[in-house]
Parts: sequence; C-alpha cells; structure tokens
Amino acid sequence: MSDADIISAMRRKAGVGRPPPDVQPMSPAKALRLAAAKAAEDAIGLVMQVTNVIEERSSILRLPDQLPEYALLSLLEGPDNAYGLAVFDRNVISAVVEQQTTGKVLKLPPKSARPPRQMR
Repeated sequence: MSDADIISAMRRKAGVGRPPPDVQPMSPAKALRLAAAKAAEDAIGLVMQVTNVIEERSSILRLPDQLPEYALLSLLEGPDNAYGLAVFDRNVISAVVEQQTTGKVLKLPPKSARPPRQMR
C-alpha cells in the first residue's frame, strides 16, 4: 500500500460521522458574473469583471423595446427547458473587439458609431 493510499484511507475514516457540508445553490446573477469573467479570460485573455446584473422577466413581444442599441445577445439554457437571455452593452462589445485586435482595452469610452456589418 502506497503512502497516497494510506492518506486517502485516513481521510475517509476521519470524515465518517460528519454531516455533509452545507452547500448553497448559486444564484443566476452570480453564475453569470463568474461565467462571463471566466469565458473572457479563457477565450481572449480579457480580464473582465461584471459589475451590474439585472434580472427581470419579460415577454418576447416587449423584448425589442427593452434592449440597448447594438447589444450583444447570448441565449442561456437552464434546467427543465428554461431559457434566458444575457444582454451585453456596447462597452462589452468594444472591450472584446479591442482585446482581440490590439491585445489591450483602451480607457476611452466606445464610439457611438454603428458596429461593422458582421455584427448586425
């Protein structure tokens, strides 16, 4: 029996009789903050912090009036055939494009010009 096996067996024995840890479910807002930051870091090396998450229910008919101009939309799939929509504003789009093209994000606010044709 190796040292690793002995340590593993000792840990199992030490945990017998303890109640399982109390794990709280993660809120959708926290999950979105963490997932967006991780995806930006993993995909393009962008260190991103999501500072504002607004959760609201809406009908599909009202949705076009509620979206900011030139938003980046991401469809979210949840359990039991539940769907959601993550909406990222012009600042996020600008930061992603700058990171991908120049390798850094400028401190200037994004221009109010229309995005390139491929993004429409």
